[in-house]
Amino acid sequence: MSKINRPHGEKETRLAMKKFSLAVQQSPNITIITDTKGLIEYVNGTFCRITGYRNEDVLSKNPRLLKSGEHSPAFYKELWQTILRGETWKNELINRKKDGTIYWEQASIYPLYDDGRITHFIKVSEDITNKKLHEKKLKEREFQYKTLVDQASDGIFQMDLNGQILDINSAACEMLGYSSEELEKWNLVDLMVMDTENPYPIHWDMLKQGKIIQIERPVKSKDGTVIPVEIRAKILPNGIVQGIIRDETDRINAEIQMQKDLKEKEVLLKEIHHRVKNNLQIIISLLNLQSHHLRDKETLHAFKESKNRIRSISMVHEKLYRSKNFSNIDFKEYAETLIQELCRLYQGDASVTIENQIQYIALDLDRAVPCGLILNELVSNAIKHAFRDREQGKITIRFYTENNETVFIVRDNGNGMHKIPDMVQSDTLGLKLVGILTEQLGGTVQIELDRGTRFIIRFPDV
Repeated sequence: MSKINRPHGEKETRLAMKKFSLAVQQSPNITIITDTKGLIEYVNGTFCRITGYRNEDVLSKNPRLLKSGEHSPAFYKELWQTILRGETWKNELINRKKDGTIYWEQASIYPLYDDGRITHFIKVSEDITNKKLHEKKLKEREFQYKTLVDQASDGIFQMDLNGQILDINSAACEMLGYSSEELEKWNLVDLMVMDTENPYPIHWDMLKQGKIIQIERPVKSKDGTVIPVEIRAKILPNGIVQGIIRDETDRINAEIQMQKDLKEKEVLLKEIHHRVKNNLQIIISLLNLQSHHLRDKETLHAFKESKNRIRSISMVHEKLYRSKNFSNIDFKEYAETLIQELCRLYQGDASVTIENQIQYIALDLDRAVPCGLILNELVSNAIKHAFRDREQGKITIRFYTENNETVFIVRDNGNGMHKIPDMVQSDTLGLKLVGILTEQLGGTVQIELDRGTRFIIRFPDV
């Protein structure tokens, strides 16, 4: 063992102590020296700066004035037993500053001997408060995250890239009937019900690329119950895969019930439209029976007009009854059927051509009925009156949307009117009805007389 060179003489000793004191005073670490009674006889400037104590505050005082209360008596007992055995004690200490705040230090306590007795010791420590505060904040965040995860209604899990479950929350344990300790022995894939068409449910390549994967696959609980679940997962920067496992049983049952309710409503609506259509047909039949007893031409004409108006309404319900969509009808298809019926009923001496420029527009019941009645009035009037004393004629019908409006145009190239009629004050029931129905649609009607007659109706495209 090599010998330690010791300074000789009082001068050399004082010089060595001065160098030692200067080094300790300038050290960035805390230094405390206690005497044989355990009282503080020296502290360096770093101690004063960190703790807030002055020299006179601590000299001849027991170091216990720094105690934070964070350590147990057993902790200090172990410290002193180590020193008394002549060994260096190294550990973390939590002490308290003069203002009451605590600080952490990585401490080393060295025993020094004089004639075999401990005369004093030196404690050199590093202030690690910032590190410990950071660790404490991380632990608090981890605790908050863990609490949040455990309180979540969905299952939350972590696994490695082999599918091994690393951590799982209470909701997932309750869903699957296993404890967290049991589940952490499982591979996530092993919990899934096998599907021969898709035997590899997890796309590991997508996960490794940082993409979110979504899986809908039944899993089997501890008691054998098969649970339909949705799993969403993504890899974290640390290489761990985190995901959510959601029990889809309630959603699937709700969808089944909703489909059942919807089917019942469809049947009910279909039956309603069917009955309304039948009732309107009964009214038409009654009008037919009543007309057999009439001889007055004007009254017979009025009956015929009424029957055709009721028929146009009946056709709307017929279309809705036969449609899969009970809220809207294809007005183009409806209009074509109605026009064919009107041509059959009113075709006179003139050969009338119908040019159909109707776009596909879905109309609800509240708009389909007024539009059907308007079409009935304008087309039947044109067929009956626009081409008197003429061999042929043409009626053009346009129906389209433009600038959030629906535009409805019926034009003929017939003889035309003598003047533009007042729709409200008109003596003709048909024109008055067109005006009333247009108002019901929230629209406007414009009449133009130019080589025939053109009706332009606009109403909001709701």
